[in-house]
Amino acid sequence: MKVLALVAYFPVFGWFFPMFFGKSGSLERYHARQGFMAFVFFTLCSSFAWLASHSVPPFVGFVEHFLYAGAVGVYVYFLVRGGVAAVRLKERPLPLIGKKAESLPL
Repeated sequence: MKVLALVAYFPVFGWFFPMFFGKSGSLERYHARQGFMAFVFFTLCSSFAWLASHSVPPFVGFVEHFLYAGAVGVYVYFLVRGGVAAVRLKERPLPLIGKKAESLPL
């Protein structure tokens, strides 16, 4: 149970194992939703960083690096915080995305 909940924070394949092997309404599925939303949030933030960097002049291209580093930092924070909650067998929503993840129909 603890292993499946922790695996849920690994992108793509990590979401499938808890969804297929976890019971409906279980801790594993809860963490699979959280992991999926963390990845979606990271993808949106890094896409925004790419778009923002291509809409500014080249001499301020460092903006892309700062935005992307921020997206990676937030994603790693989500993974660590979610992983710690999974190991402790708790359902603790992640900041910014936790409530939205709970409403996913998975």
